[in-house]
Amino acid sequence: MYQDKKTGTSPLMVAVQHRQIECVKQLLSHEACTKEAIRLVNPFTLRSVFHICAEVNRKEITEDLCKPQYLSILSVVAADIQGDTPLHICAKVGNAIMSKILLNYIKSNSFVKEATSQSTTYRSMTNLDADGRAPAKQLNTKIHTDKPSTD
Repeated sequence: MYQDKKTGTSPLMVAVQHRQIECVKQLLSHEACTKEAIRLVNPFTLRSVFHICAEVNRKEITEDLCKPQYLSILSVVAADIQGDTPLHICAKVGNAIMSKILLNYIKSNSFVKEATSQSTTYRSMTNLDADGRAPAKQLNTKIHTDKPSTD
């Protein structure tokens, strides 16, 4: 499936973003809409179509897109550039329908999640280090006082 070089979006991402239910249905049923096409990630925002779907919060689109044949553990737990997974976005916008689908998917595929959590792809998509932890942030802050320095 096509992915625009300037915006990083695919036709499916745009259709979901603009809440075009019939267009989403047509794209999902098209032969060019492979698993790889559904799992495309915007290189600028690190968002997938699932991040966009979570934010849009449309029941019809969620039900069409969040079917087991389209979901994967990596797409469910992948963090965007702000560190948000699709589930985080669901919580932020109150997308209860998609939250339930994603949580059920994770629960039913927990054995896959445990094996996947050790892969470098998983760690990079979730912004985790080799130990499975969020990398420590380096603080470059200076302490300011009212007294002038005597160095």
